[in-house]
Amino acid sequence: MNFKLVACCFLILYPSLIFSQRDTVIKSYDTIVCLKVMGIALSKKEPIDGVAISLYRENEELVWEEITNIPYHDHSFSFDLLGNSNYSILISKAGYISRLVSINTSLPDSVPKSSTPFFFEFEVDLFKEKSAGDDFYLDFPIAIISYNTVSGVFENHDDYTKHIKEKMFLGIKPKSSTKKK
Repeated sequence: MNFKLVACCFLILYPSLIFSQRDTVIKSYDTIVCLKVMGIALSKKEPIDGVAISLYRENEELVWEEITNIPYHDHSFSFDLLGNSNYSILISKAGYISRLVSINTSLPDSVPKSSTPFFFEFEVDLFKEKSAGDDFYLDFPIAIISYNTVSGVFENHDDYTKHIKEKMFLGIKPKSSTKKK
């Protein structure tokens, strides 16, 4: 009798256990600020007004702000980022090509959690829409920032950025004309 009762309960409860856990994937974020990023948008090596900055974590918009030149404000933007997350910062302005910076705040287990976050500064060059080169590469992040286990700090992947910039500007330079005599 006991065996039938246990078997019956198992058959009734087992499907509900399977289906209840099928869609419950929980991503755990750290609650400690891991990285403070500070950036500035430039055009022709000068800070520009009216730049919209959006911060995303795992493709969910967290913050939107507009950077303008007002007293006691210096064109820069900064964010405190939690550990164990993927962030994107979208920098845009009407008439300019939008730029995306990708940041991964995962740290190896060997790095102790600290109340003092890492710090990373960057500049993003915006250029006019008509100056765009190969459109395919404009959708890629202009920079990828992550923790470097060798240097022990957050760094930009310079080779990636160089490659993307080369691909973007491939079509900008005018073709040289050759005159026949």
